Amino acid sequence: VERFVNEGRASKAIKSDHVLPVNEIGLLPNGAPYLCMECLYGLDLADLLARDGPSGLPIQRAVHFTVQILRGLQAAHAINIIHRDMKPSNCFVITHDGEEDWVKILDFGISKIKDPGSSSLTQTNSALGTPLYMSPEQARSPRDVDHRSDIYSVGVILYELLSGRTPFFSESGEFTEILFQLFTADPPPLRETRPDLPEELAFVVHKALAREVADRYSSAVELAEALA
Repeated sequence: VERFVNEGRASKAIKSDHVLPVNEIGLLPNGAPYLCMECLYGLDLADLLARDGPSGLPIQRAVHFTVQILRGLQAAHAINIIHRDMKPSNCFVITHDGEEDWVKILDFGISKIKDPGSSSLTQTNSALGTPLYMSPEQARSPRDVDHRSDIYSVGVILYELLSGRTPFFSESGEFTEILFQLFTADPPPLRETRPDLPEELAFVVHKALAREVADRYSSAVELAEALA
């Protein structure tokens, strides 16, 4: 219940057209918690990729989606909220005021609100987030991540939008196989899968995916500017 309420509190606090806001949080007479939010019509990026680009989307479209995601995260990070579960299925694509391919970020259910003095829901050894999109530092210790963990996850999303696959995946289906790759391997060069990509764009994606936090872009704004 606390996580459920946390999602509502986090989403309601973020002021961005690229984040789905929660309009109301409350309890029903029987004690069941509820969230009230806008009903969206469209599909998420995972389904869109499967439909329109199983081998990758056109470059401009992939970057267009990613820049919008970064705008939403910029607003969240500005008030010290880290999403921690960024993945294509949490990015919903709608038509907004007549404009197609508009992204709304969903599901702040495991977000971390960095508020000094507040109690954290995160335990040191709990693995939160979806492994394929998780940063190395989040895999080690979810309670210690900062906003650059979201930057890594956006790098994974863009890599997949451009190539049709995530940088790392598990042949065996085991979480430990993905962890081993996260901690020891570099993502396969994007231009091996997508040779038509400009070198500069491939460089931006791989910098977002740097294993060491300090080697990544320092903010959503910085990554968006590099993409632009």
